[in-house]
Amino acid sequence: MAYRMHESVKNRLTLVSYRLPVRFSVAAGRLEVKQSTGGLATALSSYFDEEGSHSHELRWMGVCDISEEKYRSAQRDPSAGDRLNSLHPVFIESRVGDLFYNGFCNSVLWPLFHYFPSFVVYDDTYFAAYRKANQVVADEILATYREGDIIWIHDYHFMLLPGMLRRRIPEVCIGFFLHIPFPSYELFRVLPRNWQREIMSGLLGADVVGFHTADYTMHFRESLSRTLHLKVTPEGVPYQGRTVRMRPFPIGIDFRRFSEVANTSAVRKEVQKIRERFRASKLVLSVDRLDYTKAIVNRLESFELFLKLNPKYREKATYLLLLVPTRDSILKYRENKLIVETLIGRINGLYGTLNWTPIIYQYRSLDFPKLVALYGASHIALITPLRDGMNLVAKEFVASRPEADGVLILSDAAGCANELQQAIIVNPFDRHEIAEAIRLAMEQPLEDQRRRIQAMQEHLHHHDVRRWVEEFLMSLEPQLSP
Repeated sequence: MAYRMHESVKNRLTLVSYRLPVRFSVAAGRLEVKQSTGGLATALSSYFDEEGSHSHELRWMGVCDISEEKYRSAQRDPSAGDRLNSLHPVFIESRVGDLFYNGFCNSVLWPLFHYFPSFVVYDDTYFAAYRKANQVVADEILATYREGDIIWIHDYHFMLLPGMLRRRIPEVCIGFFLHIPFPSYELFRVLPRNWQREIMSGLLGADVVGFHTADYTMHFRESLSRTLHLKVTPEGVPYQGRTVRMRPFPIGIDFRRFSEVANTSAVRKEVQKIRERFRASKLVLSVDRLDYTKAIVNRLESFELFLKLNPKYREKATYLLLLVPTRDSILKYRENKLIVETLIGRINGLYGTLNWTPIIYQYRSLDFPKLVALYGASHIALITPLRDGMNLVAKEFVASRPEADGVLILSDAAGCANELQQAIIVNPFDRHEIAEAIRLAMEQPLEDQRRRIQAMQEHLHHHDVRRWVEEFLMSLEPQLSP
């Protein structure tokens, strides 16, 4: 089902995200451009790269991977011209960038919003850098702003940005979408009060504030009421002569792309090759960034418990654990990697045999066709984060199954659990429940698998990334009306 935007929405659209849809590097004096693997960049690129899918002139702003000096002096590949013309890299001074990204974003907001308050590092220099980085991006937008521009800001890196823009251009049309959970007020309130107020008033610079789920929206409403003492109505919150609207917009994936690639002969051959290699085992798959919110340790201990309680499945079940490198410069992530790798070694040493390794572990990224093949070859996906804004991996696994077989085990703390109710839903803290879910998945009849997978595929097909983009942009129409 296609959702088309109103004909009046033909303004220039500025997307703002921390990462651009490409990564820049310089080799031998030439600028190299590679597609980004980030979830947001992939989701949005799949929509805006499609010919004729939208009626906007697109400009995408994000923080550049390399210094301004390297970027400006490097030679361009003429064939990349059209793509580069729509990209607007922003340059943030190195020390400010580190305190902003590794400091406030990923040592304050990320752990707190994912319910790990003990991991939060309270440092005033972090917040000062966060404010400075948001102002740098605001200045870049303002320098090239044209009347009628729509500005769509993404994620926790830029929660001050809407307010900064609104103060300079009162009539500007701004949307903001948060891709991680918004925590309950009991968590949000642990931030220093001046940080709370600046974040909330910054977000209220937007016309529409979007979240993945109704729960996150409810938490935001309560925090608004308690932090700024505002009266929140079903229509939104009156603020400085405007009404700021807030509502859930669950993000989808490019279902068609996953489904079509899964049906190619090359991917089908790769699926067969993987299954032949593990022909004696059913394959349990996890694909995650190596992040403490993903509960990798809980998951490994649950798989170990499954093997302990179900000895008949030893040498008949193999866990494929693909972890994507992330934020290696942050201590908590390095500590988590060491704990995970030590635990994998212990479990393999305890249960492994000459012919069978219980856990196959890889710490790297895969290209798209190989990832789809891995989804298709696996019998079970084990997706059990302790807290997750949405979790697109669960949706990608379901979309990559042309035979509509397989079983999804899903944490009730993942945002997508509201949508994928045909999965086996588990409490991610309960190792016994997860171990039992693995056993049930191993024994689930094929007819039952297909009934569940087909229902989830139908939902994902109708609620894909195109619908998500178009519904969000349509929500801005009241602001655009003359």
